[in-house]
Amino acid sequence: MDDRFIMKVDRKETHTNKYINWRSNVPRLVILGAMKTLIFRAYELCTLTEDWEEALDFLKDAFIANDCPVKVVDRVFGKYIIIFHTNIDQLRQNQS
Repeated sequence: MDDRFIMKVDRKETHTNKYINWRSNVPRLVILGAMKTLIFRAYELCTLTEDWEEALDFLKDAFIANDCPVKVVDRVFGKYIIIFHTNIDQLRQNQS
């Protein structure tokens, strides 16, 4: 057995999945910033890749349910997933 902590994003059963609605009177940059922040949070908290992917799927569904266009969600998530995977690969190379 591995002697390390396994961490992931945890949400209470009472979590409402409500984030800033795309149609609200809020600048788009604020909504995009919320997406990026939550993606980064999942990246920082999840130890296992499958937990990170689960957290991202949850967030995608939540933002789409809050009227964010699917194209926008896919673009933002796609961009930041590439950035984080690149950072992980660079970190692993530096540790070798």
